[in-house]
Parts: sequence; C-alpha cells; structure tokens
Amino acid sequence: MEYFLIPLVAGGSALLTFFSGFGLGTLLLPAFLIFFPAPIAILLTAIVHLLNNLFKGTLVFRNASLDLVLRFGIPSIVGAFMGARLLAWLGQSDILYSYSMWDRTFDVTWLNVCLGLLMLAFTCLEWIPRLKDKQLSDRWLIPGGILSGFFGGLSGHQGALRSLFLVKTGISKEVFIGTGVMIAVMVDITRLSAYLSVENFEQVQSHAGLILCGVLAAFGGSWFGNAQLKKVTLEFVRHTVATLMLIISVLMFMGIL
Repeated sequence: MEYFLIPLVAGGSALLTFFSGFGLGTLLLPAFLIFFPAPIAILLTAIVHLLNNLFKGTLVFRNASLDLVLRFGIPSIVGAFMGARLLAWLGQSDILYSYSMWDRTFDVTWLNVCLGLLMLAFTCLEWIPRLKDKQLSDRWLIPGGILSGFFGGLSGHQGALRSLFLVKTGISKEVFIGTGVMIAVMVDITRLSAYLSVENFEQVQSHAGLILCGVLAAFGGSWFGNAQLKKVTLEFVRHTVATLMLIISVLMFMGIL
C-alpha cells in the first residue's frame, strides 16, 4: 500500500509546491506517518524533499535572485540548525488533548497549537485587502529567514513562511520560484545533517526502494509543473499560499499534522 500512496502523494504535492513554494513536505509527511514512527517519517520526508529540490534547482536556478538567496537563505540555515537541534532533544511536547476519529486517536500538542496559530495569523494578513499588495522592507528578510528555517528544522514546515515573505518582496513569479527552491535546498541540507545518525542511516538503507519511488514521482510532478509555469499567474500563487496555510493551520489544530 505504501508503494502506491506515497508516490501518489509525492507526485501531486511536488506539482503543487512548484507554484506555491510549499506543500511537498506538508502533504508527504502525513503519508509517511501512516507507515512509520514520527522520527523516521520526518527523516524520510526530508530526504525526498531535498532530492526533489535539487532536481527543481536544475530547472529554475537561473531565475534565482542571488541577493535574496544570501540575505534570506543564510539566516534560514541558522534557523534550521536551531530547529533541528531542538527536535533532537525535545521529542514530543506535552499532549494538550486527544480525540478519536476514523478509528484513530489524534494527539494535539502545544506545538500544534502554536504552529497553527502562526499559520492562521499569516493567512489573515494575506487576505486583508490593504495588506495583500503591501511589500515588505528588507529588514524583514533576516527574521523571516530565521523563522522559516527554524520551523523547517523543527517540523519540516518551512515553505509556507518562506513563501509568504518572498512573495511580499515584489519579485516576479519566476524569481519567486527559483529563489525559493535554492533556499529550500540550503535548509534541507542543514536539517538532514542534524537528523542523520548511524541508526537513522540504517533505516534509510532499509527503505531505499520506497524513497526512490517517492523521489521519482516527485521529479515527475516538478517536471510537469515547470512545463506549466508560464500558464500560472502570481496572483494564483498568492491565493494558493494563503489557502494552503489556512488548511495547514486547521490540520495542526486537529493534530493531524
């Protein structure tokens, strides 16, 4: 079953994330969680995420803004390292409440609530008419990079915040996508270096076939997304980012993510 579900989710979410800047890790992680414990699911998702971003980078790296990659990406590396280190010893936060649905039990932690509130707040800001077209000044790049990188290292939810900050800089659709991909590669390499251990590496080896299937499906989704790039408007990207952030916040409150 996992060899059907995980490639399906990987391909579809890779297509979506090509335009929105996030979605692959957010959607793929729950699919891995069905079959693996949380630490292994996070690790396997991160590997597929990195390899897919490297592939996307070969398609769009020429469109990336080196200035934004450095000014946003370097703080993201710092944030990703802090988030990954925190994940290493934090484990699971205290359970706030639990409930059963679909014959499964879902636990909601304080981390779920905090991330959900953060996503919900940014969604509201994105949909307020006066703020929708407002560009952010350069002083927001460093804190934005640290924040998105931190949550990327902690839970893998890096793209939504990164996309929100980058889309507000007024860059074109092509530059937005290329820059986001290059920054994502930097964050993925940083957090994987913190996740991997001898025990985890053995887990990766034992599930190499499943990882390969997920990676190939994600490659296909990214390739198709690149072919459709000129047909998608930046306004569509804005609404996609806001809508997915709202969905993510609800799923976090429910303990599903």
